[in-house]
Amino acid sequence: MGLRSESALEADAADVAKGLPLPRLSKPPATTGIYCSVTPVDVNGRLADRKAMQALGWRPNLPISLAWQEGIVIVKASKKAAWKITQHGYLLLPSSVRRSCGIEPADRVLVCAYLTRESLVVYTMGFLESMVDGCERETKAG
Repeated sequence: MGLRSESALEADAADVAKGLPLPRLSKPPATTGIYCSVTPVDVNGRLADRKAMQALGWRPNLPISLAWQEGIVIVKASKKAAWKITQHGYLLLPSSVRRSCGIEPADRVLVCAYLTRESLVVYTMGFLESMVDGCERETKAG
């Protein structure tokens, strides 16, 4: 095999620079108005991920109201509230809420920020598991 000329090498380099043809991309899906993340809860009830609060535009020290039942915590901004986002922008679940919902230190929870409703919902893994089990039973029955 012989040596290639400099012009042949330059022509090959130009072809490589063009790259492979790119597929035409489809239109991006419409936004859903929801931001979700899975995050651990520490021993004091602090959720490690602040992005859900940031997605809602919630700032540190914002007063919030909490409503809960087994496995779910609903959080809304509220002018008259006993709780607030921490000074560092974290959501801190009080011990009474954690006990009622069965949330233990190091448990992971699904946090959903509903942007159009301006609310945040925390779901325990136990609640999600029971919800999925219910859907499977309905699917098999139908």
